[in-house]
Amino acid sequence: NRRALDASLERSLSRADRTKTPLAVAIIDLDDFKPVNDTFGHAAGDALLREIAHRFTGSLRGGDFLARIGGDEFALVLDLKPDLPLEDQISSFAARIHQAVESPFEVEAGQHATVAMSMGVAFFPRDGESPDALLRQADQALYQTKGRKRTRERWWKTEQASDSPREAEIDDLFGENA
Repeated sequence: NRRALDASLERSLSRADRTKTPLAVAIIDLDDFKPVNDTFGHAAGDALLREIAHRFTGSLRGGDFLARIGGDEFALVLDLKPDLPLEDQISSFAARIHQAVESPFEVEAGQHATVAMSMGVAFFPRDGESPDALLRQADQALYQTKGRKRTRERWWKTEQASDSPREAEIDDLFGENA
């Protein structure tokens, strides 16, 4: 999955750079997944991960890409529209993907488990231009929101680059919606 993510992200970044369109990289980590393994066993945890991947896939659009990158973490590459505000697009995506965990998962016959999730998001080119930089920024945003899961206002966070010296250059590329 990691190699497929790397290849997909390289292609998506190349296309986004060529067409001057934004793209988002998101990392999702399941909250409270360990108790599923501890209570029901690893086979049940694996079944939950397969089901959540299936549910996530149903929430994606045709050009989006999903990969499980380890344990209970998933990475997504999302094509965005240059004429809509980035935060609004991620907010809409977050609402769709959140539906994937709203109903409990049947992990054994008659036994159900619930999980929550945290997500960090980084934007190309605002937060980075390489796969490594974007994944690092999304991961940093993820752990900022995960660290505040008891007091946070929402389950996801974008990596803000408002202090970046490249802000004017980005504004030139995408206008005021960047």
